[in-house]
Order: sequence, then C-alpha cells, then structure tokens
Amino acid sequence: MDSFLLQPSSLDMGRQIVAVFDRGDEVLKAVDRATGELRWEIGRSGQGPWEFAGVTDVAMGVADSVWVLDSTNQRIYVVGPDGSRGRVINVADALFASGAPYRLDVPYRIAVVSDGFILGLSRTENGLAARFSAAGEWRGTIAGPEWVHALTYMAADYRMDGHAESGSFAVAFQFTGRILAAIPEGDVTDVQEVGAIATGDEPEVLNFEIDGMPASRLAPGQVRLVRSIAVEGDRIAVLSARQADEDWVAEVIDVYEGAEYRYSIRLPSTARRIAMYENAVAVLETEVLPTIRQLIIP
Repeated sequence: MDSFLLQPSSLDMGRQIVAVFDRGDEVLKAVDRATGELRWEIGRSGQGPWEFAGVTDVAMGVADSVWVLDSTNQRIYVVGPDGSRGRVINVADALFASGAPYRLDVPYRIAVVSDGFILGLSRTENGLAARFSAAGEWRGTIAGPEWVHALTYMAADYRMDGHAESGSFAVAFQFTGRILAAIPEGDVTDVQEVGAIATGDEPEVLNFEIDGMPASRLAPGQVRLVRSIAVEGDRIAVLSARQADEDWVAEVIDVYEGAEYRYSIRLPSTARRIAMYENAVAVLETEVLPTIRQLIIP
C-alpha cells in the first residue's frame, strides 16, 4: 500500500477501506483492505469548498463513511464510502451555537460514535471534549479527571478514537500513557481511567510558558510515550513508543479489553498511527517509505 502515499498523517479503518489523509498533496485517500489498491481520492490544498488547509484528524463513521476534521478551515467534511461528497459541518458555528464556554476553542481531534460525533477541545480547562449529534447540534460536554482541566492542548497533546456502532470512546495522553475510556453500554460522558502505561497513580504537572502564555503538561513517563489509540467495542489498542538511545521508537501495541490490560504486540517496524476494525489493525509506517500494514490480532 505504499505506491501512492507521500506524507500520510491520519488514518482510520472501516469494513472495506482504510481512509488516510496525505499531507504530501492535501488529499484524502481510500485504500481497499482486500487488495491494497487505491480506491478513490478527494480534495486539494486551499480554503474553498472541499479544499483542505489543516486536517488534523480522520474518523470512520457508519457504513464506511469518512469524517475529516479540518481545523484551519473550521470544517468537518463527511465523505461517502465511494468518495462522494456529503455534508459539510461548520465547526465554528456548531461551537458558537452551543453557548458553552468552549465555543472559541479550535478542535484538533474527532471521534464518531453511535449517536453523533465528539470533538476534542484545545482548551482542556473547558472540558475534555464536546458531544454533538450527527447533524452538528451540541449535546453536552465530556468532563475528565481534575488533572485534565489544568492542561492546554499544545502541552497535553492527546489522541482520541470512537466506534460508530458501539458508541465506545477513548482518549490517550501522549506524554504519560494515561487512558480515559467510556463504557460502551453506557453514556459516552461516563469516562473512566484505564491503567496507565508509563506513570504512577498521581502524575506530576509541569508548569511553563508558550510564547509568553502560561501552560502546563503532565510529566513524561520514563518508559513510553503514546503515539496513537484505536477503539473497537470494549477493546482499546494503544501504540506506544520506547526510548532507544536519544530517539523514541514506536513499536509496541498494548491491548486492553473491558478496561483491563490483556497483551502486547511487538511490531516488525516502527509506526506513527494505528486504526482498528473487528480483529484487524491498520498500522501506518513512515520509517523508510510510507506504508500501511494490516495485522490480524487475537
């Protein structure tokens, strides 16, 4: 799957396709899971209709629809499984209409769940994420533990994923390996903490400045950093990196089920992102040539 990838940044996997956004040409591309061939591509660089300027996340919805979050253009594009153009949701309008205190946030993450979608917020003191219906109507805020609210996006940098059928949802914080997950059978606002990969029970908060503005983040763990997270029902897969000499090498996927650690998968090469569907994991590798590897897991 490497002949048409230039600089892939985000991906997610559905029943028949892997959707990947390629920053190299600012194009959303769909890869056939069975053949590895390019099915379709859509978009170009720009700020006009169906043009991309700053895509920060891609999520799969029901029936292999693809949801693309363009943070710079403040839009969510919904693409059909055949590459057809669907709805466009104005993020700024959706946040402003909510009347909530985070309406001026710039979302960087998106997850599609059974009753709509979730946007990860840039100012975590306003909450962890905002919930919307599939039509873009505000439905409430997802609150996290107290330590989440003191973080800024630039400092905390987290990854999130959801499952469009079960409604499950999870967030992993890059600098600590701490994981928050929603109970699939319950309300997606009911998040619980899953066992940490790299830190103890009480993470240390570091305070500093970014361009003269106060900021904070959790102290990095001594063992691993989170690179990506994927959710499938009550199963959560976390791609983490270990420190090798002076570099961080992402080569391990830790798998949790029902908020309990189950096993780890050693990858044949380093990876940047993962996605999951049923018993398969898509792994985005960029060590030499951009490649998507599909793994079958227990």
